[in-house]
Amino acid sequence: AASNDRSQFALRPRAQEAETTTDDAGRYAFSGIAAGHYLLGAQSRGYVMALYGSPRWPSERAIVPVALDDGQHLNRSDLVLRPGGSVRGRVVDEAGRPLRDARVIAVASQDAGPRLNPVLAAPTPTDDDGRYTLEGVPEGDFLVQAVPRPNPANPGAGSQEYLPTYYPSAADPSDAVGIVVKGVALTNGIDITVRRKPMYSIAGHVLTAGGEILEATEVVLESVPPGLRYHVGGPTLGEGAFSFDRLKPGRYILWAR
Repeated sequence: AASNDRSQFALRPRAQEAETTTDDAGRYAFSGIAAGHYLLGAQSRGYVMALYGSPRWPSERAIVPVALDDGQHLNRSDLVLRPGGSVRGRVVDEAGRPLRDARVIAVASQDAGPRLNPVLAAPTPTDDDGRYTLEGVPEGDFLVQAVPRPNPANPGAGSQEYLPTYYPSAADPSDAVGIVVKGVALTNGIDITVRRKPMYSIAGHVLTAGGEILEATEVVLESVPPGLRYHVGGPTLGEGAFSFDRLKPGRYILWAR
């Protein structure tokens, strides 16, 4: 098992997940796991996330699930964590004021192809001066995104809010500038300027063809082109009502099932 201090392991099947931490010797264990196919991974600060059976992830996208039968005991499921690179910068608004508690993530660039999880390093918040340091970033080409803390008040239609923004100041990943991380090197000066734009809401009711209210349903809103998907699970809000808030301008597909 990994030998660095307090690594975090996650066991994720289709419908549930479990997490644990290693002991002082790097050992871990899961118990009471139902039969099925699982993804087993580990991460620790400053190290690239490791996936069991996929030692070259994320440079190779093949993911090998762990298969468990009823009553089976799987031993020696060891993972090796390797040090990753670091990305450092600052998040500010249009006037150069720092944004505190913005969540910064490194994501796979669009030309990197599909991956199990586009987020490739543990998210980190900005400090009071808007500064952040991402650690454990794997080697390769990535985009860095800042997700500002939302306004706790529910905004009205057209209200101005800070949008999630890619480096250096792009709302859309196609307009972002990628960064290159090499080995364990520090990539500095990745400063992101976040801008305010109008945010909107979509609300309505789910009805049958005869006009009857459907309360137990799921409503899905997906951006066009695909990229962002929002869900309202069933039962929806009272009397078949649903709403999606803090939406940036654009085209969406809305459906219920």
